Amino acid sequence: MLKQFFVFILVTLSLCQDRLFLQAEKFAKLDINKDGVITMSDVENAFKGEISYDEADKFFEIFDLNHDGMITLPEYINKWKEINN
Repeated sequence: MLKQFFVFILVTLSLCQDRLFLQAEKFAKLDINKDGVITMSDVENAFKGEISYDEADKFFEIFDLNHDGMITLPEYINKWKEINN
């Protein structure tokens, strides 16, 4: 029984790490100029007309936790984890 519990924990941690890695990859794709933050310009360039300015603004409202106009990887990951828990 204890062995099964540890296997469960290891599998769960592995899945969590995989999901976080995928989110970090998504962040990197949105960080068009590779300066370590996502700006409105990055979002506009990444989606090139696929989303409206209002949708991009809403994205920032949700993920830019300190409202400085830049989304850092920790902000992105923390909000993603909050939304998905």
